[in-house]
Amino acid sequence: MNCKVQKGDPVALGRLSAMSEDVGGCRVYVGSKSNKGYGRIWWNGQLHQAHRISYEVNIGPIPAGKHVLHRCDNPPCVNPEHLFVGTNMDNVQDKIVKGRQHRGETTGTSKLKEEQVRAIKADTRSNTAVARAYGVVKSLISEIRSGKKWAHIRDQPGNEEFVTKLREKLPRSKPATTKGDTITERGAA
Repeated sequence: MNCKVQKGDPVALGRLSAMSEDVGGCRVYVGSKSNKGYGRIWWNGQLHQAHRISYEVNIGPIPAGKHVLHRCDNPPCVNPEHLFVGTNMDNVQDKIVKGRQHRGETTGTSKLKEEQVRAIKADTRSNTAVARAYGVVKSLISEIRSGKKWAHIRDQPGNEEFVTKLREKLPRSKPATTKGDTITERGAA
């Protein structure tokens, strides 16, 4: 949403100046902030992100559907030299390049640790057996092994000692038993 502030507007420039201070090259907004740390400012009866107001008053209108991104990676910064427009994809790529993309065990919802994922990749058992051993669904094991999930965890080729140690740490499935001519895992129907 455009803030509808005119480039060079003296009122907007004055409010931004009064509510920000220079900190390490950034012009940090010290007024109200969102839970993600972005400055918030009332303009034309609506609450806007301060860096978007700064962009419009210093550089010009924000094209429809565009984001205002920070070169400095500092959410409360309103320094127009640190701001640029980009698409949602630009924003995602920017955070990946700058190491702010949560993935793997840093997401907060992961049931697995990186070491376990490496062990899963090295495990030769079936997806079903591995899933049961780790308490996850079989499809997750398949997606890990195919690289659809946890793709940032790479196998370490040529490191047989590493793989051997991981296999030793693997949780074990219940031992197999025979029923007639078939082999089943204990507890399986």
